[in-house]
Amino acid sequence: MAKHGHSAEGLASTRLTATLTRCACLFLLLSASSIRAASVRGVPPSLLSVYTSDTNTFKCLDGSKSLQKSRVNDDYCDCLDGSDEPGTSACSNGRFYCRNRGHQPLLLNSSFVDDGICDCCDGSDELQSCKNTCKAAGSAARLELVSKTKEYAAGAKSRHKYVSQSQANKAQWKSELERVKKDITQQQSVTDKAKAAKEEAEEADKQRREAAEALKKEEDAKKGTSEDAITAEDTVNTGSQSVLQDEAHTEALQDPLAATIAAEVSADDATEAAGQGGSSSPIHPQDTVNTGSQHVLKEEADKEEERELTPDEVGRKIASQWTTDPDAAGSALESGSEEQEEELHEEEEDAVDDGDDHQDDSLAADHAKAASIDAKTTLPDTLMMDSIAARAAAYWDMSKDWLNEKVGTNLLGSKRLTGKDVSPGDLTTLSDRFVKANGRLHDLKKQQTDLEAKLAHDYGLEGAFGALVDECYDAQVDKYTYSVCPFKDAFQKEGASKTSLGTWAGLTDDSTVMRFSNGQACWQGPARSMTVSVKCGSTEKLQKVEEPSRCEYVATLLTPAACTPAEVQGIQDKLTALDQELEDEHTEL
Repeated sequence: MAKHGHSAEGLASTRLTATLTRCACLFLLLSASSIRAASVRGVPPSLLSVYTSDTNTFKCLDGSKSLQKSRVNDDYCDCLDGSDEPGTSACSNGRFYCRNRGHQPLLLNSSFVDDGICDCCDGSDELQSCKNTCKAAGSAARLELVSKTKEYAAGAKSRHKYVSQSQANKAQWKSELERVKKDITQQQSVTDKAKAAKEEAEEADKQRREAAEALKKEEDAKKGTSEDAITAEDTVNTGSQSVLQDEAHTEALQDPLAATIAAEVSADDATEAAGQGGSSSPIHPQDTVNTGSQHVLKEEADKEEERELTPDEVGRKIASQWTTDPDAAGSALESGSEEQEEELHEEEEDAVDDGDDHQDDSLAADHAKAASIDAKTTLPDTLMMDSIAARAAAYWDMSKDWLNEKVGTNLLGSKRLTGKDVSPGDLTTLSDRFVKANGRLHDLKKQQTDLEAKLAHDYGLEGAFGALVDECYDAQVDKYTYSVCPFKDAFQKEGASKTSLGTWAGLTDDSTVMRFSNGQACWQGPARSMTVSVKCGSTEKLQKVEEPSRCEYVATLLTPAACTPAEVQGIQDKLTALDQELEDEHTEL
């Protein structure tokens, strides 16, 4: 029985040894696999099979070439995509994978590998020893994700209000647009009437000023020629008298009887004059004839002055100076001249034929009569003014209506005279009225343009960003204040100065980035521009304002309007993934 027991103990020992042998083999196999995976530094788990296959060749991930596996991570870049050097910095476009167990994995640019700085929390990017901080970093990251999850959830609830507000805004904008269009139609009519009244007043004022200027020029011209005209008139009258005297002398010589009578009368008058005191020279018969002719001319001139000018004659007299229309000015003057010449001729004949009658009148009586006639006048006082300018003004007042009726135009050849003068005050009032009306019309048209633009904008998913219209958000960075006004513009402010970073240029296709362009140009550089990443937040906040490139600015705007269902689900997925990583790391330990 002891023998049997010994045999049983030996059998159990044999079985235990076999089991341990099998476990050892499995461990060795796993270790070998782990060693092979670890030897391919910087490879993510999803691509590990490509680098650890049983074949001796490696094919570049872009398929450009194949090479021996021994050339992988040999610190020489063979593949165009840099896939043969995932664990070195040989390829500028390579990527290094940080496992970061207990935290979130990370992909680094290969240029950060072996640069003496620990970028991966597990220290795998550096051959030198780096402290593993993934557990602490993972715990901190989880707390941050938990906070963000709550914030996203709150933002998602507020987002419904943003969507409703945006819809209400659009309805209001449409209503305002219809009202503004009606106001524009009415204001356009008001503005047109104000403009027409202003232009009419300006034209009337222009005519008034032109008439005054023309009259002044005419007066100045008359002042310079008036004395010459008066001298010329005296010369003509003197010549006419000489001609008449010569004609009377000739007729007296042709009539001996008249000459004899005239001589006798003259002799008697001379004797009488000598007897009354004082000697005098004998009077020649021809002198007597000349004197009689002068009396006739004097009486005729007096009669002409006594006759009052008719309105037609006054109008034609003025028209002859201001217009070249012979029908309006010439007929009356010509007919008047003909009548005066005919009457003058008849009177001269009577003066010669009736010499006996005139012999009884003394020269003193004739002079007294002439003086009496000279003192009489029936013309208005305004026509007797010495100033030619004053007489012209008086003639204007008397003949304006007649000229309108006869000529049909004013003296400047424009519209019919109305007698209505526009004062400078009236013109100013009408101009101000038009300026105000036109300004109001301009404001209404700008309102129309703004409302149409608001209705045309893309406001993202469900139009939630429409609630941000007419709002601005600021962030202070050093001495600058940055201001972003969605769907309008962006600025950089320093004290009282203000620099444009661009005007609204639209959302990206995925509605996650706001773009502003064509801002104020930099000195010898491009126009400023700004891109704003829109992310979920429980309230609006502008943050992370930077200038990564010259005159190109970036920022992040938190807002509940960006808390879409996809954003909320995304942050929850990150938290779940981190929790799973922490659990796996705990299990491995």
